[in-house]
Amino acid sequence: MKRIQTLIALLILPLLVFSQSEEEKKADKYYQDYSFYEAINKYTQIDDLTVEGLRNLAECYKNTNQFLDAESIYAKVVNSPSPTVADYYNYILMLKNNGKYKDVKKWYEKLQEESPEDLRAKNFFSTDSVFQSLLKPNRKYKISDLKMNSGAQDFGASFYKNQLTFTSSRKGFNPFRSKYNWNKKPFLDIYVADIEPNYEISNIRYWNKKTNKKWHQGPISFAKDGNFAAYTRNNYTDTIPKDGIVRLQLFFIHFENGEWTEPEPFYLNSSTYSVGHPSLSKDGNTMYFVSDMPGGYGGSDIYVVTKAPGSNSWGKPVNLGDKINTEANELFPFYEDKGGLLFFSSNGLNGLGGLDVYVATKTPRGFENIQNLGAPINTRYDDFSYIIAENHKYGYLSSNRTSGKGDDDIYKFTFSGDFKQTIPSPKPIPVKTDTFKGFSYRLYVFNKESHKPIFNADVKLGDFKQTTDGAGFTSRTIVNAIDYKVAVSAVGYKDKHLRVTVPTFRDGYVMTDTVFLEPNLNKKILLKNIYYDYDKSDILSESSVELDKLVTFMKDNPKLQVELSSHTDSRGSDSYNMTLSEGRAKSAVNYIVHHGVDALRITAKGYGETRLVNGCANGVKCTEAQHRQNRRTEVFITGGYGKAQDIEQVKGKR
Repeated sequence: MKRIQTLIALLILPLLVFSQSEEEKKADKYYQDYSFYEAINKYTQIDDLTVEGLRNLAECYKNTNQFLDAESIYAKVVNSPSPTVADYYNYILMLKNNGKYKDVKKWYEKLQEESPEDLRAKNFFSTDSVFQSLLKPNRKYKISDLKMNSGAQDFGASFYKNQLTFTSSRKGFNPFRSKYNWNKKPFLDIYVADIEPNYEISNIRYWNKKTNKKWHQGPISFAKDGNFAAYTRNNYTDTIPKDGIVRLQLFFIHFENGEWTEPEPFYLNSSTYSVGHPSLSKDGNTMYFVSDMPGGYGGSDIYVVTKAPGSNSWGKPVNLGDKINTEANELFPFYEDKGGLLFFSSNGLNGLGGLDVYVATKTPRGFENIQNLGAPINTRYDDFSYIIAENHKYGYLSSNRTSGKGDDDIYKFTFSGDFKQTIPSPKPIPVKTDTFKGFSYRLYVFNKESHKPIFNADVKLGDFKQTTDGAGFTSRTIVNAIDYKVAVSAVGYKDKHLRVTVPTFRDGYVMTDTVFLEPNLNKKILLKNIYYDYDKSDILSESSVELDKLVTFMKDNPKLQVELSSHTDSRGSDSYNMTLSEGRAKSAVNYIVHHGVDALRITAKGYGETRLVNGCANGVKCTEAQHRQNRRTEVFITGGYGKAQDIEQVKGKR
């Protein structure tokens, strides 16, 4: 498939053997320059090609979508005296591309004999039993070719506000553009179009001239209401690298003051490996991308990188692991925030042809429930760059299937199914140890509505208390063979109670539970009060802890609206206290907004000394602690979950 090397530049040209003829060396030169059609013409005129020459010829056929010819040549390679693991796998891909599924198992067995730990072979034998079901079209999908497709490469759709961007080699916009040596078509650029009511697209034009320069640009991904983007482009150099490969790099742009800023490079850009195919989360703080950087499983892997809280700097990339990545190529990730779903393409996992589309569900343990989407999304051809709208009703897919208009085409689809999946709890895993260490109890806490982890939930196991981390996780070593009561609570949620039964000791055993907390819609929210020093409106550190819990709850429940009502003690004049309380309420609101909550969801109101919680009125002698109880901010639900409720007050630290 052309785009693997066009967009990821993973083709590593093999070393040549000394027995090559001069004619074969000339053919190799075309191959190394990605002039595949010229290379095919030269190779096919040579009667005694070396095994290396046969490999190169097969690659030329594969990269120009001549799969029957590629299969024929790979058959000669795998039956040569010393075939490699790569030879077996390339032959398997060609068999699939040509629909010869019955012949595939034999060659996976050969591959596994040569490399017992090969992830691709393991995945094939673990999923072979469900393979036939993938061939039966899923009737919940209705798919059709977009009318705008052409004989050029059209692929890599991305949602942009109420429009659609895509990557294309169409040449109608600039007749003087250079052609790419690989397929004799113009270089790739990013285009934008309007989405019609029937999901067709129209009014195609260049998206942004700052990105559409020389060489390849695209695909692109957007975040923050379309005002922040990450896109792929070739590394621009004045000279060709020594290995002949021009790598991919990632760049970021912002929409500010009515125009797009100049591109900013990703810190992982390199001249020795590629990074590309970005998919940004809605808030722009998480990005999934593809790279063949050192340390992966082979080919191109999918990684995730996040920004530290309050920072614009990207952290360390994390490989998504061997459940998703293989020795082959994983490409075109698309993360759908609402469902916590990662769609991606792979030619390493067991599929119907070249690249197949898969979906995985995000959990605190990583991505699980990896499933091939099957027909009609997947075919024996390359199917990739799948995106779906937030409502899961429609989306777009790229494919080079023969029903299209030319090269890679973009297809629209509608979907009437449901991707919602339960989050599985891992089975207990016995762990052997040489000395007694007790055994581990692990607990995951999730929001029942969104299946997102709940941070800072309070967990009480017997007499031991702790809170969950950002993944909704907490653990405790159990040292007594008794039953334990577990109580789980979090601001804004109904409490949950369960019992851990420990009938016998099993040294090193790991026990795991998963708890789903339901938002508390009909009862008071228990929240420690937010206090202030006398005559001041600054948020105290002890109060910020409680405000952070409210921030977390509001982010996890985006329809929630609240009123922050601030109160003073009785000291000072009534008018002064009213002004002071209003300042305190605004201070609390500013704190929450500063931590990422929309200001439209919060209102501030000051009540001065009109709502004292004890008898410390004007002229009454009280202790400082009693006065401090009145210097507080209370939280009321004012919308999103029904009628507002008073907050039950709990004394904070003195």
